[in-house]
Amino acid sequence: MSQATLYIYYADKQAMLGQVYLNIKNKIDPMLFSGVDPRAAVEDQFRLVLKNYADAMNAYPREGEVMRIFNSHTDLVPEDVFTAGMDRAKPLDFIYQKGVSEGILRELAPEFIIAYTFTPLDQIAEIRYRHDSKLSDTDVHALIDMAWQACRKPQKE
Repeated sequence: MSQATLYIYYADKQAMLGQVYLNIKNKIDPMLFSGVDPRAAVEDQFRLVLKNYADAMNAYPREGEVMRIFNSHTDLVPEDVFTAGMDRAKPLDFIYQKGVSEGILRELAPEFIIAYTFTPLDQIAEIRYRHDSKLSDTDVHALIDMAWQACRKPQKE
């Protein structure tokens, strides 16, 4: 495709990448909250969201690779598009706030929660994808257990 053809459909490269970003979000995000009941226990919701995310990374490994790039380089897409994409994750904030208010989760900055939850899943998914395989049930279970241990509030003895 010539560069001129690109600009018939998009104002610029950033607008085109913004559309790619939203198309990927449209594939992955519906899976993320599938079966999550906001009335369920925080730990159950936490674990299910991460399991769903791992399933999405296995179902769409190439898209997962591209999303990791977008999330690392937010300047690739228009700011309003990136913000709109992140707004789709509002149920995560609900789970987190519920967990904090119930004294179950640590009160941490959002970037810490991401660092201990989604980032490890992403990193192992990337390694598996490079070796032409997927996250195994054992991988997912171990990563979710580690994430839960990192995010839950220490229990007083």
